[in-house]
Amino acid sequence: MAKPKAVVIVMDTNVYGWYLSYALDGSRMPEAVNSFSLISKILETKKPNVLGTETVEREIKEAGKPALSELFYSVVSGIKEKLRLVTADDCEIVAAAAVSSARIFVTENRKTLNNPKIVSAISKINKERKISNVKIMDSKSASGEIFA
Repeated sequence: MAKPKAVVIVMDTNVYGWYLSYALDGSRMPEAVNSFSLISKILETKKPNVLGTETVEREIKEAGKPALSELFYSVVSGIKEKLRLVTADDCEIVAAAAVSSARIFVTENRKTLNNPKIVSAISKINKERKISNVKIMDSKSASGEIFA
């Protein structure tokens, strides 16, 4: 019997920010609640394997909030070399997730990355180019899929 593959995910910068808005500022917006729930489970179980990208790492540093950097480095289990090469923003973060073998990309950015039309377009392009397709979902969906 084949051993199940470990789940590998990449999270967008905003997920870390929403976590802190819940934990530090008391926000109870759905994005904050869901991001807090997902990251809390990750920190507690040390699963799944969370990768960072150079772009997300840069955005975290540029925010200038020590708590954000601390959270990022406590969650991320590695920054893959393939991902370090990516230096652009949003869609390139998803591309980096796909080439890194991540199964899930977590974002609360509903205007762009988590928009069903964008998700569909990315999936179509990945399929045409025979690139591993990464599932794009919000924190609540990711939590349900990972910890179900």
